[in-house]
Amino acid sequence: YRVSGTASQETMGPITSNTMTGEPVGLELWIDAANWNLHRVVVTEPESSGKDEPATWTMNLSNHDEQVPIEPPI
Repeated sequence: YRVSGTASQETMGPITSNTMTGEPVGLELWIDAANWNLHRVVVTEPESSGKDEPATWTMNLSNHDEQVPIEPPI
């Protein structure tokens, strides 16, 4: 499924480290219909941001439920 919508700058701030400005922030989600895994998220800064080139972030997600070893720093 492809789901589109918008969110407020306040809602998206924690996700973007408050780097996206303006409202509303555009969202597109790609969801696998078979298992409901989220495969892609596109976050789009609106034209109202006042920037010459509003940002677009694309995050591709894969290897769902795969174990990831995390080693503490030395």
